[in-house]
Order: sequence, then C-alpha cells, then structure tokens
Amino acid sequence: MFSKQFVGKTSWIALAALTLTTLVAIPVQHQQIPSLIVLGLIFVVTAVMAYKNPINGLLIAFAEIMVGGHGHLIDASVGGFSLSIRMVIFAAVMLAWLVTSLKTKTWPKFMVLRDTPWLLLLVAVVLGTAIGFLQNNVAQVFDDANSYVTIAYLLPMLSIVWDSNKKRELLQVFFASTIFICVNTLFILFLFTHLPGGVLTSVYEFVRDARIAEVTLLTGPSWFVGNFLSNTSPWYFRVFQPAHFFPMVMIFALVAAKFTVWKSERMPLAAKVTLILCTAAFVVSLSRSFVLGALAGAGIVALFVLLDAPKTIGKHILNAGRVGLVMTLGAVLFWAVIVSPIPPHPNFKEAAFYKTTKTDDRELAVSSRWNLLYPMYQEIVASPMLGRGFGHNVTFITDDPRIRATNPTGEYTTYRFEWGYQDIWLKMGLLGLIAFVWYLVVVSRAFYFTYHNHGHRWLTIGLYAGVVALFITHVFSPYLNHPIGLGYMIFVLPFFDWEGLHAKLAQDGEKEMVRLPKLVTAVTSRQR
Repeated sequence: MFSKQFVGKTSWIALAALTLTTLVAIPVQHQQIPSLIVLGLIFVVTAVMAYKNPINGLLIAFAEIMVGGHGHLIDASVGGFSLSIRMVIFAAVMLAWLVTSLKTKTWPKFMVLRDTPWLLLLVAVVLGTAIGFLQNNVAQVFDDANSYVTIAYLLPMLSIVWDSNKKRELLQVFFASTIFICVNTLFILFLFTHLPGGVLTSVYEFVRDARIAEVTLLTGPSWFVGNFLSNTSPWYFRVFQPAHFFPMVMIFALVAAKFTVWKSERMPLAAKVTLILCTAAFVVSLSRSFVLGALAGAGIVALFVLLDAPKTIGKHILNAGRVGLVMTLGAVLFWAVIVSPIPPHPNFKEAAFYKTTKTDDRELAVSSRWNLLYPMYQEIVASPMLGRGFGHNVTFITDDPRIRATNPTGEYTTYRFEWGYQDIWLKMGLLGLIAFVWYLVVVSRAFYFTYHNHGHRWLTIGLYAGVVALFITHVFSPYLNHPIGLGYMIFVLPFFDWEGLHAKLAQDGEKEMVRLPKLVTAVTSRQR
C-alpha cells in the first residue's frame, strides 16, 4: 500500500530533479548570466512538459513550493527586479495551461461548494491590493501580496479530471519532496556541526541567500546538552525550514495508516524509514508553532482512528507504543548526526555567522511578537471591515538586539507580521478571515463525507489533519498567506469527493422539497 501510493517512477524523477536543481543552484548563486541561463532552461522545460500534459506543470510547481521555502533557490536581477525560480515556474505553468485550454477548449470545472471560499478570498485579495495601492507604499504592496498569486494554480487544478493514477502522481511528488526536505535538513545539520568555520562560512552564505533554512546556534536546554552532548562540543544547531510542514503531514498519514491499515501487522520497512526521517527533520526544526500544529493534527488522527475502530482500544494502545518507538528513533537520528565523531567537531569561532547567532534570540523574538499584538489591534479596529491593505506598516517596540543597536528605543516599523490571522484581518478585512474559515468548513465537510464513503481512510485522515495543523500553525507563524499554505490548500482538493458530496446535498435538498408540501398539507389539515 505504501509503495503503491508513494513510490514510483514519478517520485524518483522528482527526487532526481530536486537534487540536480539544488546542485546547479550552488555554483550559479550571485552569477547573473549563469543564473539567467538556468532560469531560462527551467522555463522552457517546464512549459514544454506542462503543454504535453497539464499535470506535469502542477507536479513541478508543487515540488518547488514544497521544498523551495521562499522560492529563491535560483534568482537573478533583471532591471532591478528579482526574478526567482518560483516566478519562472509559475509563468511557464500558467502559459502552458492557457495555450492548452485555448487549443482544446478545456476549462476549469467550477463547483459552488468547493470554490466559493476561493472566490471570496480572491475578492479580498483584490480589495487588499487596491487599498494598499491607494494608501501604502507600492513596492511593499507587491512584496506583501505576491504570495496570493499561488491561487492561480486553481485554474489548471480544476481543469484536470483527477483519476486514481493522477492522484498517485501527486502523492509521489509529495513523497519525493518530503524525503528531499528531510535528507537536506539532516545534511545541513551535519555540515554545520562538523565543518571548520572557514569552510562553513560559504555554506552558511548559500543557505542564507537562497533562503533555504534558518540556522541557529543553540547551547540549551541544559538537560539535553548536559546529558547527551557531554562528550562532544556543548552546542548544536537548529535548522528550520518552512517546508518542515510537509514531513509533519507525512507523519500524520503514516500514523493513521498504522492504526487503520497495518493495525494487525508490521509497518513496512520503507514506511518506518520515512517516519524516522520525518520525525528527525521535525525535531531539528525546533518550531513551537509546528508543535502546536502537530498537536492539533494528532488530535484529528486520534479522533478518527477511534471512530474507525472504537472497540479495539487495547490494540490502539499497543500500536501507539510501536509508533512511538519508531518516532523515538527519529530523535535518536537527530542526536547521532550531532555527535558523529567523523569528522570531529571543529572550533568554528572564526566563521562569519558565529557572532550573529545567539541562543537567546528565540526568546527575544517571542517577546517582540507579543509586543506587536496590541499595536496591530489598534490598526485593525481603525478599519475592521475592509482592512488597511497590503503593505500597511505597524510600529511597535521590539526587543531584538540588532534593532536596538541602531535605535536604543527599540521602535520598529514593519509590514510583515508573525501573527497570522491578525495579518489577514489587518490587510484584507473581515472578508479575508471569512474566506479562510469558509474553506476550513467546506473542506471539513468534504473530508467527513469522503471518510465515510471511500477507502484509503488513512490518507484522507492524514491530509485533513494537515489542513487542521496548517490553520493552527498559522496562529503564530504566517502560513495561510504563504505559497506553502496556499499550495497545500490547493494540493488536497482532488483527494476529497466533492462530486459525491455535491450530489448528496442536492439529493437531500430534493427530499426536503418533497417533505415541505407534505408538512404544509398536514399543518393545514390540523387547522381545519
């Protein structure tokens, strides 16, 4: 079951393409002409593949969104404008879709229940952009709103008839991207822990400028360093990627599969290895926001696992122990990468990033986030219905030492906020919030229908748990307004039975229409 859904020709091609693209990105970084040549080749290859088969374009787009972080793995300056690999892929996919649609007369098949939230969100984005252009800095508006361009991928997505083979291709790209993220994360952790400082500076600059990951030097907590790193250097690194969201979703799916498909048998070796890698990557990220999202997603998995087999509590407890043991191996892998004696830990104090990386920065970031909350609400209440538009600035007092070094008062003005839902409300008004809440409601309804009427419950549980985790994570870290969040919201749509739900609701509506005249007749007869 695991190999059939996740492992195949598409997954191997995707994994090879992601690896090759990353290797090519290293020598061309900050090289204008080579970067433009590579971006041009990517545009041509993507456009040709998407034209031959529209699903190919979406597979490429999803793979880049899943692993690309901020989308700047490869970029080049064109007339003062930063052209990134994400923009190039988007242009190629949408151009190929438009040409194909005009040629074949194949257009998106819209459905009121599924697509109304997206229509509301589109209206909110247009209003937020218009208000931003009228009231705020134009460059900031473009920078703030460009993530929502991801919504356009709905057009090719809704133009495709999603049979089981095409869904499997999506899952294989998801699997390949997840494995790439995990291995890449552990590789970065290994490099930062073992390379000498002089060499590591080049690695740090590539990771930083490509915006692949945030790497932070840590010397705590004391219980971990004292008990587990006592025989090595008393420090380690946190490697955070926004893309770590996808290993979390994979964990949900695999855990759900263990409780529903493999409940009486051993988990396949490939699934165990995947679960170990995903757990290790999740631990390396050390993200509080992801922990909250993971708890919410785990609650969804637990709820529907119990609904699936409520009378086998003893077996569930046994399987929970087995899953916990496998996931513990993921934490052990994280530790093993750090303490590996080959090569020995260097003294990297000569590395350029050493002085700018402090253990207490995360605590200062948390306090600054809370300092931002009240000023944001003051701006929100000034225009709660329509919002203040994209690019709107808020001034607050930050505890960030880098800011206080130049401004001792700590006063800082920005249009980028860590409070996810307040960001949406501030910039798009209530309509933006309503659109996202509506999406969650209709997806929940579609999931529940699919769960009760189709097989592969483990998969729908895992994907839906990912949706819930995404919405919870967004409370403290902006994901719904990021290509990763928007991309995932689009990615899950084919896996829920919208047509079946629509037919059921229509049938229920017809029954109500039949019942209504009978009810009126009965009431009238009684009155007589």
